[in-house]
Amino acid sequence: MPEMLFQTFLETDADFLANQSCNAGTTATVLLWDNQTSIGYIANVGDTRAVLCRGARAVDLTEDKKASNPREIARIARDGGFVINGRVMGSLAVSRALGDLHLKVDSDDEGAGTKYGG
Repeated sequence: MPEMLFQTFLETDADFLANQSCNAGTTATVLLWDNQTSIGYIANVGDTRAVLCRGARAVDLTEDKKASNPREIARIARDGGFVINGRVMGSLAVSRALGDLHLKVDSDDEGAGTKYGG
């Protein structure tokens, strides 16, 4: 199930990126419930969050993909990008999102697909 969610996010991102007239992006959180096992699989992209409320306590089920997260900063740098003032490439505060082509393809690379924000 986790691989299915990952692939679904990749396919949705590809659909966003295929629309050349759209330079927008979005974030998402999804829950895939397996009726046979009664197990829920949660995935998020961007700064969306899933929270489970138990009694009077809130439990984060996902981690926001923010450009202020040290692991995200390291990943972005590893991929050839940078974070300045908490923004990917000085532009976006979310470090992983669907769409946002201008943050995913290095214009000097002729569309080779260097990922900074995805």
